[in-house]
Amino acid sequence: MSAKSKLHIALESLSKYEQNRFVKFVKSPYFNKKVSLVNTIQYLVDYIRKNNDFPDKETAWKVAFPNENYDDKKLRKLNNDLLSLFEHFIAIEEFEKDNLTPINMLLGGLSKRNLNKLHPNIINKANRLSERKLEKSSRFYYQQYLLERNIFNLMSNTDRKTSFKSKSFTLNIDKISKNLDIFFIIEKLKYYSSILSWKKLYAIEDEVTFIDEIEQMLQHGDLKKEPVVNMYYRIMKTIKDPDDEQNYFELKDLVNQHIDKFDQFEKREIYEAIVAFCIRKTNSGHQKFQEETFQIYLQALKEEALFVNDQMTPNSFRNIIFFALRTKRIPWAENFIEDYQEYLPPLNRENTVLYNKARLKFYQKDYESVIELLREVIFEDIFLELGSKAILIASYFELKEYDPLDSLLASFSIQLRRNTKLTSTRKLNYSNLIKYTRKIAKLNPWEEVKRSKLIVELTAEKHVASKQWLLEKLEELK
Repeated sequence: MSAKSKLHIALESLSKYEQNRFVKFVKSPYFNKKVSLVNTIQYLVDYIRKNNDFPDKETAWKVAFPNENYDDKKLRKLNNDLLSLFEHFIAIEEFEKDNLTPINMLLGGLSKRNLNKLHPNIINKANRLSERKLEKSSRFYYQQYLLERNIFNLMSNTDRKTSFKSKSFTLNIDKISKNLDIFFIIEKLKYYSSILSWKKLYAIEDEVTFIDEIEQMLQHGDLKKEPVVNMYYRIMKTIKDPDDEQNYFELKDLVNQHIDKFDQFEKREIYEAIVAFCIRKTNSGHQKFQEETFQIYLQALKEEALFVNDQMTPNSFRNIIFFALRTKRIPWAENFIEDYQEYLPPLNRENTVLYNKARLKFYQKDYESVIELLREVIFEDIFLELGSKAILIASYFELKEYDPLDSLLASFSIQLRRNTKLTSTRKLNYSNLIKYTRKIAKLNPWEEVKRSKLIVELTAEKHVASKQWLLEKLEELK
């Protein structure tokens, strides 16, 4: 089966409504004057809808150029032209989604053309839209900054001098500055939090400037009173100060009050940040956060905050299953896999389902099925591989298959030592899993003193993957 062309992928990505709009776009003489493109686009869209495929080159050629001999170079040029129109179409669609963006561009254009008499009605319209706008993410404040800047630029120097004589006159520079500050601070906090999160997974050296200054400004100024600023500030604190549970619960309250002020993509990012804190607490031994994590996921599912373009990330899918199983909701997890797998990206769907079915089988104590399912999993990223090997280690142990267990532990240990991208903490988690699995496997039931000492040692160890399972195995030896 040949790979799909870029044009095929592009057209398939559109909904039927968007496909219809794109056909009209290509037919518009303002954007396109080539008859061959007009002839082709409707045929391609109809063909994809009917056949769920793309026509062969010769068929497409006959539609575009019915009276000409086939020319592969010319057909490629036609496809590239359609792809360029597609890119232009997407840009315009996104441009028009935010009502303030076209108005700000219009005000900028009026200012360049000295059409100042046209701007009062436009500004009034912009102010009405701003007041009605529910979404208050950083993008809103950026648009407000552009609006206030345009208002300032539309005033001539003469207008400003005349207005100064009026007692009611005030320059809007304070509004320009405040909206720019809020946008700047939110974006800085957002990407600083991303860097901190990635540093917990990978050995990276990227930095974000002005963070100390921003923290000092927020601690002593009024900007933290802005809910969106405060939310991202507290998200950052959940990463910098993971022991501060009060900050987490205050963040959770902010999210409950203001989550509707964000678009779908940012909603998902915010819930992922909350969940990340809960997971870190769980991994450090605070078992009460297992239930907290699951409840956060239930809330996010209820609000459909985990979906962007009707798709859920494989990582969210895996985490939901993991915490459902850890909180002993095995039937719920089984139903979730069946009901929600259709929302996974097609490229990752089969692999993600296999992995999570393997985890489910582990909790159902069907260890042989676990091993069979994991043999089919393709390791798309290092974290999927780490998780799979942890489950595989536990399955071999439960089956008392000590020879394959020893072999896996040895090869896994070598892999961890050679990996240069994982953080030292992440390596330590899995190195300790290997170490304690070996110790427990060698422990005899009658060696009570050794067992007790090992429980104390393991309980005190902060960085161990599958820690709860290891402690359970030690308890079973009692």
